[in-house]
Amino acid sequence: MHPKARFIAGLLAAVVQVACAQQLVQAPRSDGAQTPLRVYSPSNADCAPVALISPGAGGNEDGYKYLAEGMQSDGWRSIVIGHKESGGLALRSDMRDAGALKKGLNELVNDPKAYDARMMDIEAALKWAAGTCKAPFVALLGHSMGARTVMVEAGAKNILGVKSLDRFDAYVALSPDGPGQCFRKMHGAESGNLY
Repeated sequence: MHPKARFIAGLLAAVVQVACAQQLVQAPRSDGAQTPLRVYSPSNADCAPVALISPGAGGNEDGYKYLAEGMQSDGWRSIVIGHKESGGLALRSDMRDAGALKKGLNELVNDPKAYDARMMDIEAALKWAAGTCKAPFVALLGHSMGARTVMVEAGAKNILGVKSLDRFDAYVALSPDGPGQCFRKMHGAESGNLY
């Protein structure tokens, strides 16, 4: 085979392998809704560690591909969660209702119901992932509103009244915010419990 043809064949095989290594699935939530999950599975592991990725407000399961693929190449099964109640449609609706981008975004990221839905999405993703094997390690990563989700899940005391469940071995909050509309400022002995 000509070297150029061999290169193209190898490139196509790699593209097919990567395409097959990621899939879109729907996981049932406890309230009957479906949670979309974009799953990036490593090709060399039967039961890989799992990293759930929670997008920010307006994000969806098709975002964070660079992060999911990077973790996939490092041996993780990465799952990007689609949070419908705080995804693109919800953000656009809140912006329309509020009449402004910043006000609409602020309303969405401070809505306790959006976080309750995110917790159900996380539960659905965990159950779906456990249906194929018991992962040796499970981490939750989140960006922006997803970082708030991570912090709440990990047990950060929040003003919104969202309950934490602490179901993960590790947590990563990317671009988190500090005390404010979600997390209150701690004083004295309890300040060590904020994060």
